[in-house]
Amino acid sequence: MEYDCRLPGEWLELGIDEEGNFAPVPAQGLFRNEDGSCEWKAALVEAWDEERAVYTGQWDMTGEYVELTRINLLFNSEDPRIFAQRVAQAHQERVYADSQIRYNFFIDNMPTEELSELDPEQISRIISMATASRYLKSRQNVDTTGIMYEVN
Repeated sequence: MEYDCRLPGEWLELGIDEEGNFAPVPAQGLFRNEDGSCEWKAALVEAWDEERAVYTGQWDMTGEYVELTRINLLFNSEDPRIFAQRVAQAHQERVYADSQIRYNFFIDNMPTEELSELDPEQISRIISMATASRYLKSRQNVDTTGIMYEVN
C-alpha cells in the first residue's frame, strides 16, 4: 500500500506562493532529547536531499538545523491517520526483517560437524508434511531435493 500522497518535490512545492516565493513548509518532526526520549516538535522543511533521502530544515522554535527522514516527519497538510498507518507498517516490516536476519544468521552459523544423517522414516515424514498442501497433493512428481538439502 502506498502511504505517501506526494513525492518529496511536491511537498516542497506547497511552500511556493502565487508569486513564486518559497516559504518553508510547516511540519512536525520527531525530536530526540538528550536523555534518549523523543517528542514531536514543530519544524520548517526547506529542502530534500535526494542522495541521503532526508528532508532538511529547522526547528520552528529554535531555528536549529535539522535533518529528518520521511518516517520521522509529519507535514501539517498530511492526514495524520495515514501517517500513523505508515509508521505502523514500517515498524511491522522492521520487526519482520530483523527476525529474518536473525533466522538466516542462526542457520548459516549452525554447527554441522558430527551430525548424523536422517533415517528413512524421518525423511518420509518430512516429505509428507512438506507436500501436504492441496496444490502439491495434486502433483505427481514434486522435486523435494531442495527442501531435503535444507533440512540436512
